[in-house]
Amino acid sequence: MSPFSEVLSGIRKSRRMRQTEFAEAMGYEQSYISALENGLKGPPTKDFILKMFSALSLDENEKSQVTLAVSMSSKKFLLPAGASHSFYEFCYELSQRAQYLRPSQIEILTNVLRLMKEVD
Repeated sequence: MSPFSEVLSGIRKSRRMRQTEFAEAMGYEQSYISALENGLKGPPTKDFILKMFSALSLDENEKSQVTLAVSMSSKKFLLPAGASHSFYEFCYELSQRAQYLRPSQIEILTNVLRLMKEVD
């Protein structure tokens, strides 16, 4: 499941709404909501998110969680303009091998990235 799938499901359940009720409130088919919650669909449109904010009366913290989860659930990433050849190679290698990383390897790479953030 994607981060958005988990957040959507969690918030909907915290409101004690079934998927059919949520879908009706949003103006979407229940099958679409199910696909979102199961990670079969990519992150939804901005229009969907704004409707969700309203339909579920999300507070600012929940809105922030949803917004971050949408960003984290993107299936495509843009490389920065002017990226070096070696950066392209690194991103390509990562895209080819990421699905084979073990949880412990993902944790190591995540920790390296967090260390870089602390140095900045």
